[in-house]
Amino acid sequence: MIPPRQSGMAVFDPVSFYYGLQLQLVVYLNAALEMEQRLHPERAVVPAGIFYYRMQDPVLEKEAGADETAMRERLLKKLRPDGIINEDDEVLELLDHGFSGDSLVIPAGRKKDGSLKAASKTVTPEQFQTLSRFARRKLTQLGERMLGGEVAPDPYEADGRTPCDYCDYADVCGFDRKIPGSCPHRLEPLGKDEVWMRMERELEQEASDRSEEAQRKSTELSEESWRELEEALRSMHMEETDKAGEGE
Repeated sequence: MIPPRQSGMAVFDPVSFYYGLQLQLVVYLNAALEMEQRLHPERAVVPAGIFYYRMQDPVLEKEAGADETAMRERLLKKLRPDGIINEDDEVLELLDHGFSGDSLVIPAGRKKDGSLKAASKTVTPEQFQTLSRFARRKLTQLGERMLGGEVAPDPYEADGRTPCDYCDYADVCGFDRKIPGSCPHRLEPLGKDEVWMRMERELEQEASDRSEEAQRKSTELSEESWRELEEALRSMHMEETDKAGEGE
């Protein structure tokens, strides 16, 4: 379970993650999973959840007749972290033992029949793997772009807002909408299901491309090996022919 502390009202958004704007939680998760796997190589390491924990000191107005238990529950709801959770029942039970209704400590809730509410922020174990792989892919892409010398300011725009709205370094980067050609690139709005499908599709395409590249290199190596073998056999044949000629 990875809970970075935040002073603001941060929430985990798969769409922002897809566009590379919110990688922190999953990068931390990958690091933690790798460390645990090294410590316990004989076990399967399963992520339970990733959360933003808000560093705040909420003030509650005491309601008439409210006891300490009710006040504590209200306080916990105010401090409840946001993020995503593994939907596995065993994991949920470990995170909040025997909870019913809306959990006070994780972003999940149960219906009367025990099933999860639609508003619960849960994902499947397979989706956690998708997040992990996609984060590695995105970091690799960003690193390659930086190493390639790509440093020009290229802010995004989503829902009518851009990072430039609260950036303190506008004078340094020099990005100005008044300059011709200086326009933020707009991020395509995506639905929850669409963003998961895109991540999975892109990862599948990358795996396919790698497989084809490996097969191509293997074929090239095989062809080169055959050429070397043919050349070696030709040389051996020529040597034998020369020796036979000398013997005559």
